Amino acid sequence: MKNFIVTGLVVTASAIASLALADQPQTTVVKYADLDVNHAEGAAVLYKRLLNAARTVCYPLSSERKLELQTQARYEACITKAVNDAIAKVDRAALTEYAMSKSGSAAIKLASR
Repeated sequence: MKNFIVTGLVVTASAIASLALADQPQTTVVKYADLDVNHAEGAAVLYKRLLNAARTVCYPLSSERKLELQTQARYEACITKAVNDAIAKVDRAALTEYAMSKSGSAAIKLASR
């Protein structure tokens, strides 16, 4: 088990494929020092914070004139990547397990136990 406390992490949405939204990826800080992410309750709250942050940083993809099918797919891919990358950085089993139960995806990197 790691003996440090991370007080926040940056959720980043990089330009998916060849999107030229900006020169720099959009980022936001998600704080979670107030949570015990080693337990399901804290993991659930952090997951919701990460999801909301990912929606925020990926929002430019959804705000294109009209949400065409291809644009919607890029928006959803952006959210998925941002959340999964953040979960991997947190590296807590309870968060990983909670995320897998919500997404049904094995693509989330399993946290070291």
